[in-house]
Amino acid sequence: METITERLRDFFTRIPMTLTAFQFSSSYLSGLFLSAKDKKIKSFFIQPLGENVVEPSFYKKNITNSASLEKSMRAGLARLKSSEHKVIFLLPELSQKIFIFPFESLPPSPEEKEEYIRFKIKKQMPMMPKDNRISYDLIHSKNKGKVFVSIAREAVIREYEEFFHKQKLKIRMAGAPSLGLINLLASEKEKDFALVNIEDHSFTMIVVVNSEIAFYRQKTLAAKTEVPEALKQKTENIQQEIINTANFIEDKENRKISSLIIRLGVLGSDTEILQKLKEKFDIPIKTIESSIKLKIPSFEKRILAPLIGQVL
Repeated sequence: METITERLRDFFTRIPMTLTAFQFSSSYLSGLFLSAKDKKIKSFFIQPLGENVVEPSFYKKNITNSASLEKSMRAGLARLKSSEHKVIFLLPELSQKIFIFPFESLPPSPEEKEEYIRFKIKKQMPMMPKDNRISYDLIHSKNKGKVFVSIAREAVIREYEEFFHKQKLKIRMAGAPSLGLINLLASEKEKDFALVNIEDHSFTMIVVVNSEIAFYRQKTLAAKTEVPEALKQKTENIQQEIINTANFIEDKENRKISSLIIRLGVLGSDTEILQKLKEKFDIPIKTIESSIKLKIPSFEKRILAPLIGQVL
């Protein structure tokens, strides 16, 4: 049977893979460079960002302090020592919208397919902006086919393209962090599980039912958790989203989520969230680091996980 990775490996990747990749979040910039010979990590960096340097958004300007971001990028590139000029870029989760649509049949031509997909998106996004780019992948399953769609605003994509151009780099491929993570789970034995990606500003959940992606959810979170009450509220919001999604899947698919896989994409003390989740749910919970066999520290594994899943 075709694995999750085989179904999704080509999402956004209709062109050859390059060996240098970057991810932007609201609190850090990360990069990864692979050896061309054996595809092993040659170098990487995790560069913390100050407040209001990158503010991921689907609708608004993302890079709000370009001078500070360029300084961080130069520092990262100096550590990366990559000679590649065409790179992979993971667009922040909140800078794009992702949908999963079931279908029984699709129009034959690419133009008609895109028109149909845009029609489906507009039903869920009546105010869909006109300046947009969409990427989609057709996932064929035992029952119905599904189309996995990402949409981003043209202005937002161009903003990042121009930033990379200043560094003499060109975006060869753009993707989503959560899809990089799902690539790490090809050997997952559980058939029904949820992947939960927690970053400073966002919570993303992908549910796999009977070894097939069935559901995607994205939610904005309050970023500041230095105050105990704020961290408590953030944790409770995540717990409730997991409960709501689990109930929805049980009602719709008649199956239960049997395990959770957590990725904490934060630099600070939000690791307390993991402990609270383990206390709340009586199903197995593990972290994304356990799916990464590379010999690098645990912290680097969880921060770099989306990039590792995208390029390895």
